[in-house]
Amino acid sequence: MAVETSLTIEDFESLPEARAHNHELVDGELIDVSGNTPEHNTLRDLLIAMLVPYFQAHKAGKVIAEQEYAFGDDAHGPDITFFGPERHC
Repeated sequence: MAVETSLTIEDFESLPEARAHNHELVDGELIDVSGNTPEHNTLRDLLIAMLVPYFQAHKAGKVIAEQEYAFGDDAHGPDITFFGPERHC
């Protein structure tokens, strides 16, 4: 459900944490992404627990959770992000 419209990435980044929490910016709209239920978090944590040792053992990159990113004019916070070994974060 769209909450606000015509926001820029700068507007989104300047929102108070309480307002931006559990939201992403998509096409100027503030979108609720509050899927952090116990089941959601358990699955995310399980995936992280499985992926991190594999990527560390194979020196194949890094896996992190709950990082926010700006993609052009949009802002997203994927549950899990993978960075290949060539990418430093």
